Amino acid sequence: AGAVLTLSTFNGHFARYVVPDGPAAIEASYQLFPALWIGGAALFGRRFLSLDAPGRWPGQLTLVPVAVAACAMVLALAGDFGLAHRLNELNAVGGLLLLCLLAAQRLREGYHPAAWYLGAQAWILACVGSVVLVNWGVLHAPFMLANGLQIGIAGELAVFGIALRGRIQLLEARQAQLQHEAARLAQMAQTDPLTGLANRHHVRELLAAQGRLHDFRGVILLLDVDHFKRINDQHGHAGGDTVLVEVAQRLSATLRSGDLACRWGGEEFLVLARLLPDDALE
Repeated sequence: AGAVLTLSTFNGHFARYVVPDGPAAIEASYQLFPALWIGGAALFGRRFLSLDAPGRWPGQLTLVPVAVAACAMVLALAGDFGLAHRLNELNAVGGLLLLCLLAAQRLREGYHPAAWYLGAQAWILACVGSVVLVNWGVLHAPFMLANGLQIGIAGELAVFGIALRGRIQLLEARQAQLQHEAARLAQMAQTDPLTGLANRHHVRELLAAQGRLHDFRGVILLLDVDHFKRINDQHGHAGGDTVLVEVAQRLSATLRSGDLACRWGGEEFLVLARLLPDDALE
């Protein structure tokens, strides 16, 4: 919005169509809108480069151009256009350099959208620079003098549009990764790590979700491996683990689709075998 307002000021549209009879407002707009553009660009860069995350102290530096822009806006509204103009010039150059340095740092950290940000800033800088060179008489390019700023803003917006799409895709990929990790952790919380069966906590949650235990229609089997301590004593804990895994595999092989086996604790296993409906019985 600040860029569009600045453009409308410099091409005369703001003065012609918005405040044709307000010379003071027109004069203030030459400093007010660029300050708004600079401050908004700093906030956008802070957000786009993910510098606003807690604990990232470089992100606090991006608030300096915002504060300077606010001061320039206050001066412009107060009528001190000269000082506001100088602040805008210093802020435009200093803020751009600061954000480009922070973007380069983010790029070194592996944050690839920062490359798009640097490309957009390079484009707008090249277009504005060409306009300045034409004004200084170094270049003879009337077309750039008349349209350089518009081309720069349009190109910058186009690059940022592509960059935002890439950033959205990155966020979506991270969200999918987090969802996958959450599902994995949930599965780990419900599974016995040794046997791969459901654990005691999962069975309790399942019964609690489906109603009270005496409402369960089926058979509950509590199995215990006999003389398991003797197996551990003679073959070690690795041998005992092998026995538990084998028992779990044999239990799983005999279960129906609606049944559930879990390791209840130690060498104990619990099986929930539901009753079949009458029409499923043979």
